[in-house]
Amino acid sequence: MRNSKADLLLIVVVSIFASCKNDGDTAYIITGTVYQNSIAAPIPNKKVELYKEATTSFPYQPGKVIASTYTNNQGAFNIESNDQGIFTLQFSQTEKVIYNYKSGDPLDGVLLFTKPLTNLTINLNVTNAYTSADTLFLLTTDAAGNQYKFGGPFTSGKLTTLSHYQFQTNVALNAGKYNTQNILGYAINRVKVIESTVDFNGTLNAQVTLKIE
Repeated sequence: MRNSKADLLLIVVVSIFASCKNDGDTAYIITGTVYQNSIAAPIPNKKVELYKEATTSFPYQPGKVIASTYTNNQGAFNIESNDQGIFTLQFSQTEKVIYNYKSGDPLDGVLLFTKPLTNLTINLNVTNAYTSADTLFLLTTDAAGNQYKFGGPFTSGKLTTLSHYQFQTNVALNAGKYNTQNILGYAINRVKVIESTVDFNGTLNAQVTLKIE
């Protein structure tokens, strides 16, 4: 049985503004809203943290949470910081949302998805069809833990759609462009693992094209 927690889709709408304080420092204000599932129900009382990454050069400083808040009844929040450096916006140390944010970078109206569930359409771009003796293995499993596999020969075009595909990473969308490192691995006859980036467009549907060479 699929874990009900896997049905949780968190969407964060984030805007970042810069304002001048009286002391001359630049304050970066992160505002946003946290939503649950595709119905976009706001999540109240959800903790949101701004984590400053550890420095990699002298003087060395460990990473730490520099600001935190909770969403209100409408799921909205705001965080303000004067710190400079590289940050992670997160719900907790185990629920990181956006990585390698540099203070002052524009993030106006960003949509952030935490390991969303989606319907993943798999397409093939075939230059070598192989034969009926060959098998394409996907390095992901269904809800029952079974590995997906498909027999040859292969042709270009849509192969299948996987329902409730679970992203293993968080996804950020800005101005309609996706930004994710989510990778789907695959192999012919389990000989050599190949990786392809999944194109997530912010809906409950995603696509990936596998090259069969």
